[in-house]
Amino acid sequence: MMKDKAINILTAELSALPVLIMTYYALTAKPTGQWQLTFSLPVYWLISSDLLAYPGSSPGFPACATTPLK
Repeated sequence: MMKDKAINILTAELSALPVLIMTYYALTAKPTGQWQLTFSLPVYWLISSDLLAYPGSSPGFPACATTPLK
C-alpha cells in the first residue's frame, strides 16, 4: 500500500517536471533567450509548490488530475 502511494507521488512529480522546467525558464531567462540561474520569490514559490504541494494533492484528489474533456 505504501509502495503504491510512493509510486503515485513519484509519477506525479515526474509528470510535472517538464512544466516546472519550462516555467522556470520563462521566469528567469534573459530577453535574448539565454538561460540564467537565479532565485527570486516567484521561483521559490514555484519550486516549493512543485516539490511540496503538488505530490501531496495530486494522488489525494484524482478528480482534479483528470480532464472532463473528451
